[in-house]
Amino acid sequence: MEKATIIAASIGAFTTILGIWISHFLTKSYYERKRKDELDDRAFNRRAAIHDKRIQEAREYADTLHDLFHSTGKLITILLSIGEITSSDIADIQELANHLADLRDKIRKQFLHIRVFDDTELESLHDRIFSVSNKYNDYLRQTTDTILRGGRSKIDMEKLEEVEFYYTIGEADIMNLKFKLDELAKAVK
Repeated sequence: MEKATIIAASIGAFTTILGIWISHFLTKSYYERKRKDELDDRAFNRRAAIHDKRIQEAREYADTLHDLFHSTGKLITILLSIGEITSSDIADIQELANHLADLRDKIRKQFLHIRVFDDTELESLHDRIFSVSNKYNDYLRQTTDTILRGGRSKIDMEKLEEVEFYYTIGEADIMNLKFKLDELAKAVK
């Protein structure tokens, strides 16, 4: 019986030690996995926060572009509809010209917010919008200066209508740019 008691005690001790070892191993494995998941979640949340910030900055840039094109459209409408230039027309033109200059400065500072995404479609839209703005910017500035100096008869109205047409297309491209940013906002890597 002594042998049976020793075997039973040995089996009990072995089972207890094995249980403790398995419990320790499983608990350690569980906490390691939990810690790894927490670190992965933190890393994802950090990437998501950075991505969201970049999207927000790009949206602000797109809004600035939209404001630039909308204000330019207002200016063109005023320039096309002016008969006799009144002092209120000059004040409106001057106010819009100053606003456009401020927007162009803001755009220069925000320019790289689109390039961060390394998306060819987004960059292509942006380049098309920017080329319209750059192409006609000098002409609009000269036309505005000419009108402000009283030279209404020297303005090429057909050219002004062409500029209006391209700025309308540019506004549509800005809307497409915003849609593309909405798509990018959904994809966090």
